[in-house]
Amino acid sequence: MTISENNFYRVHSKFSPSYKNPMLSLNNFLISVNKSKWIMDKRNTKIGHGIGPYFRCNIYRGQVVSGTQAFWSSDYFGTGLEYFMFFEHLIKKDVFLNIIANFNIGFHQYYQATIINSNGGTAALSQEYWGLRLANQQLISIAFKKYL
Repeated sequence: MTISENNFYRVHSKFSPSYKNPMLSLNNFLISVNKSKWIMDKRNTKIGHGIGPYFRCNIYRGQVVSGTQAFWSSDYFGTGLEYFMFFEHLIKKDVFLNIIANFNIGFHQYYQATIINSNGGTAALSQEYWGLRLANQQLISIAFKKYL
């Protein structure tokens, strides 16, 4: 969305989908809203950057089995700040080469397993922690973009 001649908002989402029967997974799902600005806009080349908040998690959905409902669930939450820079070069009318570099840092949920040996048996305990971490599943993206 354009705010002014040099400023705009960008909504960005990415994830790694997989389906292993009976589970649909959207791993590393990330969505962000960035306020962006053109740094350079000359002839066929544009350079810009932006910053904004992001939210990430893993999303799962099990298949319906024997009349039971399929529920969506999620884990490994995180929230933080995303900064990105991009380069755009016009190849031909409304077709661009687009290179984007993302840097995400925020507080993320993670688990640490502890193995306990007592009375001749072994047990594993999992403890939830929140810590400052990077959330970069994709540092650099190269794409072709076409305006409709």
